[in-house]
Amino acid sequence: MVRWYRNRIAQPTTDDEMYGYWLFVFGILLGILGILLYLTSYPDPGSVPGEAGIALSAVALVLIMIGPVVILVAVSA
Repeated sequence: MVRWYRNRIAQPTTDDEMYGYWLFVFGILLGILGILLYLTSYPDPGSVPGEAGIALSAVALVLIMIGPVVILVAVSA
């Protein structure tokens, strides 16, 4: 992860900057997975897969918001 970030994005000033980026990316991927899981439970969205999709999307939203905060705190410190 460190090498990929350095080669593709930029040289991080701290490791926390890189971790914030990966939290953001993981949040986006988890959100897509949660939405797809919810959509596949179409006939009964209250079923276990539908509720799991909602829960994954909620966790993804938190990660998407935390990622930039970690980056900003790391850069300003």
